[in-house]
Amino acid sequence: MNNTKNPKLNSSRPCVPERDSPVIQAQNIWKTFELGPERLEVLKGIDLIINSGEMVGLLGPSGSGKSTLLNILGTLDRPTAGSVILDSTALFDYSDVALSEIRNKKLGFVFQFHHLLPEFTVLENTIMPLLIAGLPTRAAVAKGMKVLGDINFLHRLRHKPAELSGGEKQKVAVARALVNEPLIILADEPTGNLDRSSSEMLLSLLKQLNETKGVTMLIVTHNEMVANFVHKRYYLRDGKLWETTGTSV
Repeated sequence: MNNTKNPKLNSSRPCVPERDSPVIQAQNIWKTFELGPERLEVLKGIDLIINSGEMVGLLGPSGSGKSTLLNILGTLDRPTAGSVILDSTALFDYSDVALSEIRNKKLGFVFQFHHLLPEFTVLENTIMPLLIAGLPTRAAVAKGMKVLGDINFLHRLRHKPAELSGGEKQKVAVARALVNEPLIILADEPTGNLDRSSSEMLLSLLKQLNETKGVTMLIVTHNEMVANFVHKRYYLRDGKLWETTGTSV
């Protein structure tokens, strides 16, 4: 963890997360990319704890490593060094095949691009993770209907992605992320392709799910609007993570 003062972050302090009911923990995460003879250190000893029920924002300039960190937390990539603990499980002790199963059952993802399958309906896209996990179709449909009801989207149940607006597609992506009742939702630039109104709608939905359902979330974004919705806001720069307490970074 970085304990050195950063004079450029006047409203910030070194990241010292609380240690109460942690859902996911990053411990001394390093990520280095080999570019020919050069070594690019993107993450430099990142420590982060996200507790149960927290809604956390992660901001930083383009290329700062925000998505790299999220991909490591979500087991989509492995760190060069360090560990990630999810619900007391050291994730990178497992094979890629086992990690794929853990991802599907315990993690929910929302990306900048919705990644909905165009040939399937809203309901079918929503329940896809359940079907992949082997849940019988009737039970999967019941769970999908429940989640879509929770986000007030039952009226578009049989529509396909081409019939939805950008904001509506992201709502379906959120439903799909929720349907397996994950320990945490990892959202990577979820408002990146949305206008301001749709961005506010989506962030309000995420906030509502956090407050009413206790859904734990990490939102990676360049959108400063996220500061109005999250409990904690971190800033990633020069490979180091800082918790920001002011209104600007």
